[in-house]
Amino acid sequence: MAVQGDLSHVPDLAVALQVSATAGQAADYLLELGKPAAPTMAAALTTPGATDRANLLHVLGRIGGAESLPAIQALAHDPDP
Repeated sequence: MAVQGDLSHVPDLAVALQVSATAGQAADYLLELGKPAAPTMAAALTTPGATDRANLLHVLGRIGGAESLPAIQALAHDPDP
């Protein structure tokens, strides 16, 4: 059972965010975790699918701070937007 604020599941939630059946619930939980989940979310931005990256960016844009900007800005020149 996950404890509220437990960040050990953030990588799994980042993957779940990429599956339409679980994306909504994963996004809600990541938003609940907030800023502490941002570094792991930023690291997941290397996922190959453009839609998957967009989903990750949507959540990261809401929970991340200034330290997330380099990862977000790196996708500004994404050849597969």
